[in-house]
Amino acid sequence: METTLDSRVTVKIFIGFLVNPELKANLAHSLGWKEAAILRATDQNQLLETSYHNKSYIGFYGDDKLLTLAYIHDIQNLLRTQLHEYCPKLIGVEKMPIFVFPQIFVS
Repeated sequence: METTLDSRVTVKIFIGFLVNPELKANLAHSLGWKEAAILRATDQNQLLETSYHNKSYIGFYGDDKLLTLAYIHDIQNLLRTQLHEYCPKLIGVEKMPIFVFPQIFVS
């Protein structure tokens, strides 16, 4: 989801997981994650890492004008699938809570 309040302010909704120490260590050793970092600039479907209230999160920005619970569940399933691809040894991905929060961008 992206909403422009005026020509300089954009609000995006981020949907993702909190990056805990175990996830961070697994991502640091993942060749797939490092390759995805290169593609991130050109592919909006790549997971990205962002900071919110001094904590790191991994996920996606919502792309719909209207976020529904079904859409958030779909993104959550996609996140879990991609995390399994990047970090196949990571345990407990199915139990990780999802976080949804706004981010404001000023240009």
